[in-house]
Amino acid sequence: MPEAVILNPAEVAAQKALEQMFQCIQERRNFRLEAGAGAGKTYSLVKALQRIIDNDGTELIRRHQKVACITVGYHVIVF
Repeated sequence: MPEAVILNPAEVAAQKALEQMFQCIQERRNFRLEAGAGAGKTYSLVKALQRIIDNDGTELIRRHQKVACITVGYHVIVF
């Protein structure tokens, strides 16, 4: 029988934030990441860009479209 995985509250919050970010990507909505140092903004941004490349990369290239990411201090905004 597989062992149950117990997530701490920070891991649960991080997973929820990733799911919300992926939902924004799927719905082609802008989103903003706002968190303190070491909270995983860069990790989340890499995951977001990988999701966009995996799902829409070929179409973006074909249409000569780009993805813009703006980082300001501790904010990341994706258009």
